[in-house]
Amino acid sequence: MAYSGTHILNPPNLKMHPFRSALMPIVLAIGFAYSSPASSADNSNQNTIRFGMAAAEYPPYLIYKDESLRGIVGDTFFKISESMGFKINLTVLPRKRLQYKIKNGEIDAYATALEWVKYTSDHIWTDGIIRVSDNVIMVKDHRTSITNARKLAGKNIAVMSGYKYPSLDKMIKDGTVKAIQANRFESLLRMVEFLRVDYGILDKNVANWTIQKQNLIFKKPLHIATSGFDAVEFRIVMFSQKWAPVVQKFNKALAKFKSSNGWSKLLDKYR
Repeated sequence: MAYSGTHILNPPNLKMHPFRSALMPIVLAIGFAYSSPASSADNSNQNTIRFGMAAAEYPPYLIYKDESLRGIVGDTFFKISESMGFKINLTVLPRKRLQYKIKNGEIDAYATALEWVKYTSDHIWTDGIIRVSDNVIMVKDHRTSITNARKLAGKNIAVMSGYKYPSLDKMIKDGTVKAIQANRFESLLRMVEFLRVDYGILDKNVANWTIQKQNLIFKKPLHIATSGFDAVEFRIVMFSQKWAPVVQKFNKALAKFKSSNGWSKLLDKYR
């Protein structure tokens, strides 16, 4: 799955793969901690989870709206945590300031993927909430089945500026594929529509969210390959071993939720 440095932190003992920082299309212009100032009593409250979120959202997975954590991952984490009797204390900050708070032990949880970090053994991870991947987008008239990056050899593709593409970066660097960078999700989709490229590379849920949220209409309808490559599971990392019993209960509740109609309704809401 392609990923942006904006959503990856480097707290102590959580060493990240090298990346180039990028801004997502929806960015909070000024970063503040939107949670109320935490008192010493709040910090010792075992029923409060201090969740950190980078100021750059990642819709439809992580969204900051009405001073609340939203999105597929955000809604799921909030719903299950609340059902377990926990209160979510949300902090939204630019990446470096959020990283500082994690280093100082002021953040308990953060959303990311195991594959986006080098070392993970010092922290507690939930099971995967939802799978994200690189999906191939094309105009319907040119529909084909491409679920492997190697099949893109010799093609022109649109990618997001500043993103890392595990299966494509080497091919782009050596010229096996020619990549044109887009700064916004909509721009990438339009490149495909206007045949500026053969294919666009974007997670299918991100693409569908962008189309739905911006009411995009295409003169040349698009087709999104349902099977992608470089798939990873979006999950929650807890920065202390003390959360291990909570994570075990969370995982059981997560499995139950994902087998319910509530999960289907949540997905329909965001894609």
